[in-house]
Amino acid sequence: MLATIKREQFYLDSLKPEYNILKIAGSRLGSNHSEQAKLKISSSLTGRKSSEGGWAPKIKQREAKLGIGRNNITRAKLREHLINLNKNVLAYKKGIKVTILDLETNMTTEYDSIRKAAKEIGSFAHVLLRHEKLQLDEGYTNPFKNRYIVVINRK
Repeated sequence: MLATIKREQFYLDSLKPEYNILKIAGSRLGSNHSEQAKLKISSSLTGRKSSEGGWAPKIKQREAKLGIGRNNITRAKLREHLINLNKNVLAYKKGIKVTILDLETNMTTEYDSIRKAAKEIGSFAHVLLRHEKLQLDEGYTNPFKNRYIVVINRK
């Protein structure tokens, strides 16, 4: 399809046809429907029902579910499910503790998450994780940015 439009544009540019109103292939830019054409379009669409696409099916589903009561067993299961979801979210939000020793000031600081630690030393979490991987997998011993000893506490 795209190749056809490109080819059409090539011929429009090179031949400059006299009777072609539209100068851009695949675009109606610069054209207007006549009043007669507008009337024809309007009359052809009159009485036509809207399609079932878009939000209509979702609205019907919602309306069908409204008013359906839930029994106590279902309510208990839903409540338990929500409690478990909240536990998982809270566990995720706690983050992983990171301890950083600044070799210039000889101060040790502990952070609640890798992201907070990285931000504090002017880096990104994925860079700290990559540094940790180098230390663990390849025995890399240089301090991070030649200044920080980073310990990620995974317990």
